[in-house]
Amino acid sequence: VIKEQGIRLPLHLEVINFTDDEGNWSSLFGVRALTGSLRPDDLNDARTDNAPFRAALNRAGIDPREVFRARREPRSLAGYLELHIEHGTRLQNAGKPVGVVTGIVSRATHQIVFYGQAGHSGTSDMYRRRDALRGAALFIVRTHDLIRERYGDGIFNCGDIEVKPGAFNIIPSEARLTVECRHVSEAIMAEMETAMLSIARECAASYALTVETRKTANMPAAQMSAGFVSLIEQSCAVIGVEPLHMISYAGHAAQFLGNFIPSGMIFIPSKDGIGHQPDEYTEWDDVVCGANVLLHTILATAEQPDMLNAALKP
Repeated sequence: VIKEQGIRLPLHLEVINFTDDEGNWSSLFGVRALTGSLRPDDLNDARTDNAPFRAALNRAGIDPREVFRARREPRSLAGYLELHIEHGTRLQNAGKPVGVVTGIVSRATHQIVFYGQAGHSGTSDMYRRRDALRGAALFIVRTHDLIRERYGDGIFNCGDIEVKPGAFNIIPSEARLTVECRHVSEAIMAEMETAMLSIARECAASYALTVETRKTANMPAAQMSAGFVSLIEQSCAVIGVEPLHMISYAGHAAQFLGNFIPSGMIFIPSKDGIGHQPDEYTEWDDVVCGANVLLHTILATAEQPDMLNAALKP
């Protein structure tokens, strides 16, 4: 529309499609390249075999040796705006066509390993067993209960368990878990993680186990620019829709960019909150509405110098 109407903007308008945003190979790879957050071992084989990933980049026409050149200087970018479906049902439940994202949650991944002693399930004393999986199971249940009771806005999940030796009639000597925590407050997030690790140690002690913990990934929370939040609100008023202010519990490119340059994010509904699968569906009217909010936010940013200056402050 901007091009068709011959609108001249006081800044360049770029459209970007980030490589591997959803993490088929390496989560948020493109935006990490742009922000200079990539490390050499994200591509080399220091931590894992990345040869298949490098081959995939080559098939896509991307030279792995050149990806670090994608880094941009923050001062060269006025800001970033993203339009996305909501991964959830809050907009649908509220009957709102647009969400104004105010912040994106912090995410941390931990590997927790419980060690016990293997033995034959039929001949080992039930009351003297050091069952690693039993300790892991208690840890999962207790941590879920704690997060629900003490941190209503917090998230805990365990969706990856590896048990050794891995036979149905052998007492597990090792249970290896990968767990995730999320919260929009960095302070509360740190408190949640401390409580979770304390529970792991208590559960290990309950069954005469040992436990090792290691934080494997961390993505800091990001607040969307107050200036862009205001501009998105104004744009909703221009087209006559009432938005819902929201925290994003899913990660997005705006999370990395929000700590790099002023960023704003617009949500539109996805039926039943479904995303990243074939059943994902958004009504065309909602797509048009979101695109119009994005358009008017760009125009408002360009046409109001005072608001532009405010938007450029995170």
